[in-house]
Amino acid sequence: DAPYRALTSEEAETLAAFADELIPPDPPAAENGWKGIPGARDANVVRFIDWQLAPDAPFAGDLDLYRTHLAHIKGRPAAEVEKDYPKFFDLVLRHVKMGYYGNPRYGGNAGYASYRMLGIAGPGCTGRDIPAKKD
Repeated sequence: DAPYRALTSEEAETLAAFADELIPPDPPAAENGWKGIPGARDANVVRFIDWQLAPDAPFAGDLDLYRTHLAHIKGRPAAEVEKDYPKFFDLVLRHVKMGYYGNPRYGGNAGYASYRMLGIAGPGCTGRDIPAKKD
């Protein structure tokens, strides 16, 4: 029933604020055709990372590292985190990019945020065009 599989609500909020600093939202403006592009928070990057940190998931071994560092970075700017905790910064940056640019089926890139930003089509659905059965 918990909203997250691995992180606490407070850890998720800290991570969301940090992720949004790494990939901030782009508000509607003439340069982008008056279409706003979601940042990491709105693209559900935290959900992606949380799912990957869950037990038996690919990043499960990083959960303790996240827990320790999220407690220390709350409210701190990304540049300061990069300076004080470079390995953690690099890890989170890599995970944030994976969640933002990856396939939405893994929990991130909600609404195809990065695909819309890049102006590309999302992943296609295979197996839908089944040829008619020949008699």
